[in-house]
Formats: sequence, structure tokens, C-alpha cells
Amino acid sequence: SSLRIEKKSKQQAPFDTGWLSNNIYANVVRSMVAEVVSPVEYSIFIELGTRFMMAQPFLFPALKADWPLLQKRLNKIMRG
Repeated sequence: SSLRIEKKSKQQAPFDTGWLSNNIYANVVRSMVAEVVSPVEYSIFIELGTRFMMAQPFLFPALKADWPLLQKRLNKIMRG
């Protein structure tokens, strides 16, 4: 799921210089725990917006799109 979210967020990230979309990574933290991060300083401002700029979310929509499949797979794992 984290790789799908990484790919989708890269596709949805605003593209000016490409710095933001090229710096979105999926990392496996431990078993069944992963994270998708954007270490670019201004990514939070792009995601949430500021009082001067409308939000252009790219991480949350990618997670929201993958959420049903993630839940389905987790349920399958938990059931056995």
C-alpha cells in the first residue's frame, strides 16, 4: 500500500520544478508499519495551504484513495 500511495501522491503533487514530486518516499518502518514522507520543507504548506495560498493536497488524497484496499488486506491478514 505504501508504494501505491507514494506513486499516486507523486502523480498528484503540483509540478513546477519537480523537486516536490521527486522527493516523496515510502519507507518500511517495521513489520506491518510503513510511512510515506515528503521531506521537502514546503510540502506541508502545499498540502494544507496557507492564508495566502490555497491547499493543493497530494498525500492525503492518495491515502484516501488507497484506504479501502488497505483495510480489505488488513482484514484478510487478521482473519488468518
